[in-house]
Amino acid sequence: MSRDAGNRFEPAWPDGWTQAMGAVATGPDGTLYAGTGEVNPGGGSVTYEGTGLYASRDGGRSWRSLGLRDSGAIGAITVDPADPKRIFVAAAGSLYNGGGDRGVYRSTDGGATWQRILAGANEFTGATEVLIDPRDADRLYAVLWDHRRTPDLRTYGGVGSGVFRSLDGGATWARLAGGLPAAGRRWAGSVWASPSRTRTGSTRSSTPPPARSPASTAAATAATPGRGCRTPRS
Repeated sequence: MSRDAGNRFEPAWPDGWTQAMGAVATGPDGTLYAGTGEVNPGGGSVTYEGTGLYASRDGGRSWRSLGLRDSGAIGAITVDPADPKRIFVAAAGSLYNGGGDRGVYRSTDGGATWQRILAGANEFTGATEVLIDPRDADRLYAVLWDHRRTPDLRTYGGVGSGVFRSLDGGATWARLAGGLPAAGRRWAGSVWASPSRTRTGSTRSSTPPPARSPASTAAATAATPGRGCRTPRS
């Protein structure tokens, strides 16, 4: 962390905790949020999971857990600029194990409790991005991504991958099309917003996502805002 516009930096995270970081955000009340875990793993490199979401109310001097411990990796944290207790989290899930805390989660009490408001198509579908439209706090966008790694298989894409939109604060969601890749095709996606418009982007392939072996020379990955490392499960 820098307190002088980047001239000097100091550690803002405990050395003995997981060093895997997927996303960092600041709320309108000054609360800092850190989402742990490597959300954008390489095709064959070592990948580390995190231990959930954390918050600091004293500028990073101390941190407390806000849960989502089984999220594997957190790719995005979005706080409503008009309501600091309204928080959205994109949980990617474990790269190695199905299930867990995957999808888009919402808290309306500052992280004391969480509700999953967007689940994936299968146990290996997780969320890598979520944001609020700056013109309408009830309009949300999220990116879901199918991904899985086993000793002899690499899968980065599938029927659950896509860009989704909610117009009612996350109560209901619709998959976006209009030129985006169809369900089941291999692609990487991202979504970002400005005060005047919200945009989505993707790269796509004309074929369904093939199985990936350790000998593969390339692997498709999802474009996400977070980078980090992850703590392996015992």
